[in-house]
Amino acid sequence: RFMQAASAFYLNQMNSSLLLRDFLADYSMSVYAPKAFFMLGTCAMNAGQYQDAIGFYNLCQRSAFSKKEYEDYRFQLAYTHMQLEDFPKADSIFHELIAENGRYLLPATYYTAYIDYKEGFTQEAMKGFRQVADVEEYRHTAPFYIMQLQFNEGQFVEMLETAERLLQENPTQSEKTELYRLSAAAHYELKNYRDAQVFYEKYLAEDPEILRTDA
Repeated sequence: RFMQAASAFYLNQMNSSLLLRDFLADYSMSVYAPKAFFMLGTCAMNAGQYQDAIGFYNLCQRSAFSKKEYEDYRFQLAYTHMQLEDFPKADSIFHELIAENGRYLLPATYYTAYIDYKEGFTQEAMKGFRQVADVEEYRHTAPFYIMQLQFNEGQFVEMLETAERLLQENPTQSEKTELYRLSAAAHYELKNYRDAQVFYEKYLAEDPEILRTDA
């Protein structure tokens, strides 16, 4: 029964959660039960049902996992805590994964930087985002957090240098729009009103609908 449910899980079949629940209802004391709970937690996490995911993850037992599986478990547990804005628990687990220098070094670095950003720890967030800014998976998000942090810190010249570099790297339309917005705001703060107007007009040109809602 577990193999059937696990196969459905790994094949991303829609009935995998039902099969896992049926297995646990009949074999709650099975040696495979912790892995079934982990799979149910993963299904809930992927569906955005983070509170349910935490409940399932908390029923897992460390002894049931291989080293690789335990890394997966802790990363997903930390990610779920982060989505629930339980930042201290998430941050603690992410830092464990960073210290181990394993498969989750880079994603854990990115998410600890995000937590620092959300909690207002500017220098720590800046350091973390810079460590992953050139990583393919994060090069479309980390630089924008860096620019926002630079703006918040009044580092307008540095922020504009970052924006200029990114504009030369074929950004997507949404990225270009954000770059124009931030550039306009930074030039305004520097009292470069003519440049601010130029970038604000470019910002509006990317999506004229912005004019109706942008303050």
